[in-house]
Amino acid sequence: MVTGTIGPLQIRPLERRDCKGGFSCGVPALDAYLPNFAWQHEQRGIARVYVLERMGGESGVLGFYTLSARSVRKADIQEAVTHSLPTFDIPVFYIGSFAVSSSAKRQGYGRQLLGDALYRCVQGAEAVGAHGVYLDSLSDESTSFYCSMGFVAIGSAKTPQPMYLPMTTLRMA
Repeated sequence: MVTGTIGPLQIRPLERRDCKGGFSCGVPALDAYLPNFAWQHEQRGIARVYVLERMGGESGVLGFYTLSARSVRKADIQEAVTHSLPTFDIPVFYIGSFAVSSSAKRQGYGRQLLGDALYRCVQGAEAVGAHGVYLDSLSDESTSFYCSMGFVAIGSAKTPQPMYLPMTTLRMA
C-alpha cells in the first residue's frame, strides 16, 4: 500500500489504534464512523479507510476518507458526462466518508486528503474499470469544496447532494 507524506503530515491506511474515538468534525454520522464502523468496514473489505495524522501520530486523526467500489445508474451521472454511456450500471469509485476534524479545518488538509483519494482512484483505474468518482456531499459548504475540486453536482437531491467527477476530467488535472 502507498502511504503519502505531506510535510510533517502523513496519509496512511487505517490502523486499529485510530478507532479509539476522540475524532470530531461536527457531523454526528462522521464523528461516529471511526470508533464504530471504520475498523469493521476495513476488515470486511467494505471500504478502505485512510487517515491523516501528524508524523508520529501524537495528535490523533486529523481527517479521514473511505474508498470503495460502487455502480451507479447511467441516468444518475449522465448530466456530468459529455459522451454516451452504455445502458447498464456504470462502475465508479465511491468516497463514502470524508471528514476533517474541527480543529484542523481551513488549513488545506481537506484538499490534501481529497487529492490523495483522487490519486488512489487514478491508480486504481489502471487495474480495474471505473468511469469516475462518486460521492454524496452533506452540506452546502462541502458541496462548494467538492465543486472547487472539479466535482459536478448531479440530480435534484440537495442533502445529501450527489456529486460526480468523470475519470477523463480527473486524468486531465
